[in-house]
Amino acid sequence: MSSIIIEVCDLDDLKKKKSITRYYEDLKDEVTTYLKYGAFTSFSTVCPHMGGYVSLVDDVSEIKRCKWHGREFSKGGEVLNSKAKICLTHYETYVRGDKVFISYDR
Repeated sequence: MSSIIIEVCDLDDLKKKKSITRYYEDLKDEVTTYLKYGAFTSFSTVCPHMGGYVSLVDDVSEIKRCKWHGREFSKGGEVLNSKAKICLTHYETYVRGDKVFISYDR
């Protein structure tokens, strides 16, 4: 198995903006990367149910919700309010020097 590693941004940019959302051609996915309590998190903004837009709705619990059908996902991507077991894609996020990266195993 190989990993895709992608540079997201400069660390200072993410600290200033708090979150960055971009489409990554290599992943064929739009990803939001954010910084909260000193930790980095990156998740797909595409709901696995029918492709609706997913956004962060609760800063404290970090719950994400699909705008189309209201499906909610936990910080780790697990479905909270549905019997469906398809989780939201999360990406490993890390810093090297002054750059933020995400990675995904193919």
